[in-house]
Amino acid sequence: MRFLRMSILKVMAVCAAIAFAIGCDTEGITNKSDFEPRVVIEDITETTAKIKVTHNGEKGDSWYALLTEDIDSELSELVNTAIKKYLLGEGHENLHSSNRYVEVVEDLTPGTDYRYIVFGMSAEGKRYGQVVEQSFKTLNYGNVNTDEMEYNNSWLVQYTGAGALYEQAYDHIVSVLSNDKNPYAITVVEADKYNPEGLMELAIDLRDAMREYIEYYNSSYGTNYTFADLLYTGNASDAFDLDTGKYRAIVLGYNHAGDVSGLYAISEVFEVQAPVASEAYNSWLGTWTITGFNNVESIINLSAGKPNKNCYMTGWEKIDKWPVRVDYDPSLDALFFSSQLISEDTQITETQRGALYLFGGDEDGYYYSNDEGDYEIAIAGILDDGARAIVRYGVNMPNYPKFVQMFYMAKIDGKFYSLTPEAEIPTFISMMTAGARPKSLARVGDSSVCHKFTKLTPKSFGRKFTLTPIPDERIK
Repeated sequence: MRFLRMSILKVMAVCAAIAFAIGCDTEGITNKSDFEPRVVIEDITETTAKIKVTHNGEKGDSWYALLTEDIDSELSELVNTAIKKYLLGEGHENLHSSNRYVEVVEDLTPGTDYRYIVFGMSAEGKRYGQVVEQSFKTLNYGNVNTDEMEYNNSWLVQYTGAGALYEQAYDHIVSVLSNDKNPYAITVVEADKYNPEGLMELAIDLRDAMREYIEYYNSSYGTNYTFADLLYTGNASDAFDLDTGKYRAIVLGYNHAGDVSGLYAISEVFEVQAPVASEAYNSWLGTWTITGFNNVESIINLSAGKPNKNCYMTGWEKIDKWPVRVDYDPSLDALFFSSQLISEDTQITETQRGALYLFGGDEDGYYYSNDEGDYEIAIAGILDDGARAIVRYGVNMPNYPKFVQMFYMAKIDGKFYSLTPEAEIPTFISMMTAGARPKSLARVGDSSVCHKFTKLTPKSFGRKFTLTPIPDERIK
């Protein structure tokens, strides 16, 4: 069975981490004495680690983070030094206000002990609540011994290009002809980044990524797959999502427990050409009138992105200067609208800058942030009668939010703002009519329509925005 179609990832081998919490002297500080951060450190590699911070305070409560290699000094000493430096103008980028914060720290030293310290602190430098420390150590593979890797002449690795696999069409398939029963996995690297001296490290990184995927899949779907289920024996093929460029396919051997066997084989260099857009993909491009279930209309434009992969929507909420990426699924001939960070820092009004997102809104009036990753909001597809419509994603998925709209959302100084009143945005189910059609000619869907769907890109008219603050309790 094929679960793995991923690039080489730097993922962690789980590392024992020790967490400490010390009480704060709240004299002369604020009255937030119950503020308590929680820190989780995962995906530790030689040079990176993923840090997750949550806390039990108000959503806007600010906190300070300190990463240090100093494992000997007293915790209170490190905290006091950090505050003094902050008051002198250093480390202001380490003050945060999110209550669901995720960061990947980079440029760490292999095989090194670190301490990640978090404590509540106001913008004025006043500390409050608990101080929490988490320790971790980066991995260290040491020097790669190429003598540990042996070329397996029983594996013939070939790029076979477009074709069908598991009854689905794919653009980039790698096939392996095998004359033995040694288990293996398949991956692809850019040709100019292939390094024979790094094969062992590549094998370890891929192994760790596969283990993480198995853990994620089993926890998400209640299955009990093992590492062995990701491996191939005998002849096999796998599909990859590749951009234009030159690549090599690499086969790496493992035993069923996940140990690197040291066997490998590589393909010749192959080149991926820019794909030709299909007729079905092109049929989605252009101007559309979107008529919501609430009879609100929006004229959008879908422009080409990566052929047969995605496009860009403008015009949603009458906005054309911030295109939204919309993914295309050739097997469904459908577009998928997902939450996304559109711009990390942009001028939203004449006086306000901030981050800009696309979020989904549910039937109960909640908006969903993408702090924990992007999610699908809606699908546009072709109905049985040939009409096109946008419906919410996850119609038949238990516990998935019942999205009824999608919104541009600005985040300024830690607070969220909508750009358009809800009543002026089409609701799902939304019918799609080609061209900028008068409202009287557009169809309105009924609530029974709930399958086959699409993604879009907006075309808009210049406009000024009146930002509406969204209460913290309405953001999930």
